[in-house]
Amino acid sequence: MENKKLTEQESLALIAEMIRQSKRNMEVGRGNLFLLYGYFTPALSVTLYLLISCTGHAAWSWGWLAMFAVWPLCAAFNRRNPPEVVTYTDKCIKNVWHIMGALFFVSFLCLSAFAFWLPTDMTIMLPLSLLYAAIGVSITGIVLEERCITLLPLTGVCLALYMLTGLFSGAGPLLEWYLWFGVSFIAMMAVPGHILNRKPAKSC
Repeated sequence: MENKKLTEQESLALIAEMIRQSKRNMEVGRGNLFLLYGYFTPALSVTLYLLISCTGHAAWSWGWLAMFAVWPLCAAFNRRNPPEVVTYTDKCIKNVWHIMGALFFVSFLCLSAFAFWLPTDMTIMLPLSLLYAAIGVSITGIVLEERCITLLPLTGVCLALYMLTGLFSGAGPLLEWYLWFGVSFIAMMAVPGHILNRKPAKSC
């Protein structure tokens, strides 16, 4: 079979169509992942904040592990509602989030292992999680050519840097970080999720 060489205009049109198709796919797929994490995380952060404040038991902080349970639920949803067409950009975005998910999991395992012989503060998972999620959302925005989605995660990056500065300077951790963490997920995941679900999808 002879391969047809595309002109520059045809190549640009093909790329634009792939991006449009990916946005349509994310209206019923990955966009829901953004919305689910964007609202589940703030709800979880408020719940854990209240539990620790009312009981005085820091052990409730292990409740953050519930975030790992959301991913398989989203994967199951996407398997039941597969897109009609899977584009190259869809695969790129999917692989980006596989890497981000792996970073979450590996970071938690490493910190848990370090705790056996080093004084380890698991609170560092809060800023690390913010950075990983922010990077993933920003890359998604770049791939989809959505400026708002690319820039909104900067709120999470700023808060993550503030938390890391507090941890290393001895000014933290603070229980209020739980609430700020939740607010950041609204800004960098819930809002992008709604942007992806707009019809028709428009760039900001």
